[in-house]
Amino acid sequence: MYGPHYIFHSYPLPFYPKHSLLQADSPFPPVNTEQLHTSAKRFESIMREVDLFIEKLLISETFATELMDAAQLSDHNKVNELILSAGVTVHVKTNFNPTGIQIEFDNTEQGEGCCKLTISLLW
Repeated sequence: MYGPHYIFHSYPLPFYPKHSLLQADSPFPPVNTEQLHTSAKRFESIMREVDLFIEKLLISETFATELMDAAQLSDHNKVNELILSAGVTVHVKTNFNPTGIQIEFDNTEQGEGCCKLTISLLW
């Protein structure tokens, strides 16, 4: 009596048999998620590499200062060397400017690599 008043509307919902949308008359063959699953597993390794780098930035003021100093001097080799010194083993490609740095972590050149991950950090 004193509570909120709700008005419920009943609308008929269309009935779709299980998987009917997936099996509709598609001009394409059924999807195979095996490669996607494999890529996702391999992507985990890149994420671990990024985590090593981020962890090093967070715990070492010296590391962060050296990284920014090298970037300020446009010393790409030193910047990449510092990133690898954090324990990163995949290929890295860096771009930086006065406002931040972009780092691409790439494992496509490694044995069963497949993926790239780019991070952007401001400074």
